[in-house]
Amino acid sequence: MYYTAALKSKTNLHCLGWAKSTGGVEGPYVDNSNQPWICPTNIGGAIDPSGYVDPQNRRWVVYKVDGNAIGHGGECGNTIPPIVPTPIMLQQVGQDGHTLIGSPQQLITNGALDGPYVEAPSLTKMGNKFVLFFSSQCFATPKYDVSYATADNIKGPYTRHGPLFVTGSYGMTAPGGLDIAVNGNRAVWHGNYGSGRAMYTGTLKLNGNQIVAMALNAASHNAAGEKTGPVSGQPPQPSEETKSAILDSSNQDPKGVNAPGQDGGDKNGEKKEKSERELAKEKAKAEKAAKLAAKQEKQKAQQAASAPKQKEKKKGQEKLPPYKEATPKGEKKILQPLDDEYHKAYIPSVVESAWYDWWEKEGFHHPEFAEDGNVKKAGSFVIPIPPPNVTGALHIGHALATSLQDALIRWNRMKGLTVLYVPGCDHAGISTQSVVENMLYNRRNGLTRHDLGREKFVNTVWEWKEEYHVKINKVLRRLGGSMDWSREAFTMDENLSAAVRQTFVQLHDEGLIYRANRLVNWCTRLTTALSNLEVDQKELEGSTKLDVPGYDKKIEFGCIWNFKYPIDGTEETIEVA
Repeated sequence: MYYTAALKSKTNLHCLGWAKSTGGVEGPYVDNSNQPWICPTNIGGAIDPSGYVDPQNRRWVVYKVDGNAIGHGGECGNTIPPIVPTPIMLQQVGQDGHTLIGSPQQLITNGALDGPYVEAPSLTKMGNKFVLFFSSQCFATPKYDVSYATADNIKGPYTRHGPLFVTGSYGMTAPGGLDIAVNGNRAVWHGNYGSGRAMYTGTLKLNGNQIVAMALNAASHNAAGEKTGPVSGQPPQPSEETKSAILDSSNQDPKGVNAPGQDGGDKNGEKKEKSERELAKEKAKAEKAAKLAAKQEKQKAQQAASAPKQKEKKKGQEKLPPYKEATPKGEKKILQPLDDEYHKAYIPSVVESAWYDWWEKEGFHHPEFAEDGNVKKAGSFVIPIPPPNVTGALHIGHALATSLQDALIRWNRMKGLTVLYVPGCDHAGISTQSVVENMLYNRRNGLTRHDLGREKFVNTVWEWKEEYHVKINKVLRRLGGSMDWSREAFTMDENLSAAVRQTFVQLHDEGLIYRANRLVNWCTRLTTALSNLEVDQKELEGSTKLDVPGYDKKIEFGCIWNFKYPIDGTEETIEVA
């Protein structure tokens, strides 16, 4: 068992220890050492140890360097510069669980988005990815969260993917301290509930690099300090006389006693004779039950006969190691014999590897023209991709659209047309600004774009765009879309921006667009007008308090207020609603 304890000499610093039980998992646990186990006091000490056993049966411990213990003040002691690092460390240990092997390895550390620290690490493997769960922001504020990072190798590098749970997720407030089953998907964590702290459980799933909460149990808890009922220990054993009475009654006629699942009726009453219809119904029911029983027996016999064959088949199957492509990048795929272990069955990653790099290098997706440089006589077929927004990762709808468009592109290319499939991304200005502002507010202590200033905020938006632009293009390539990447476009490229400006000037000159005083949808947070397509409509039947971006408290809507304006020089008024 790993634990954290305060130093006697410096009670503001903590170190890690281990204790061993010889009497089973319930203890008692004893620490026979005479000094701390892991104790980097020069950088703040260590807390939050969590053990992990990887699929190769190697043992590890992840922990937090408690740098905020020597911080310079602010939230949780570490938001006033200079910010002290609080890295999450990985330490390999022997099979005894405590002999240190090698030096600790840093997995992640706190950044500008994490508030005072990252802490409470828990490591597992889901699918082919190692997943590191941790919490960031100050635990004493609603900004406390559960975040995660993934890596192909246990030592990293780890890529962070943003928070998994924040205040508001599934009705929780300040969730944190997630712990997950070793190489499993069942997790437990805590969050504010009423006046105390509650435990939550859930099932998590890894989709690519994204963790999805499949099922949460947020109701099986009591707030700290709430009584759940008297606790009186184990109930007394029934006497021999009581046991005898229970056994005797179970063998008696149920009439007159409580027979589970039925009404015993009147034991002394007259027996009612059944009609022909009731007898026929009972007969049909009995025949049906007999047929069902015979069918079940037949199925059991068939399963018993086939069981040994299935076991032999499973016993002979071994999990293949990760496939390594032998083809040099950009070269035509080197085909392997069909009796190769990786080609006996269809494995998408094996079949699809190497092809796209070769297609792209050879320019197979570029449009083909006639000898004179013009479009072929058969005609042309062009699809500019409906550009995905850089607000986030692609989803199943993008995959469906790409599949349909690519099928049309390939079909027309085979028919001999000059074909072009143009890839690109949309800057989605208002939406992207919104998601970046939400990220700043949730991950940077309630920071707003006004706190950053225009230049830094614009730079932050461009950093977001670059990250998701790369991710989107990578996914489109993996989908196999036959796009001409030499013509890739972004809606804020200079040539496209110039075309937009020219179009607006032309429309204005022709009188098709104009300025006027009209009712518009106005966003108080972004301070901009919105189209009807970007507004969520909500009908209210009465007074309702709603969350409004930019406001700490809920705002009341759905009320009609009447005002009376006095008419100058008279006692009359004009009432306005």
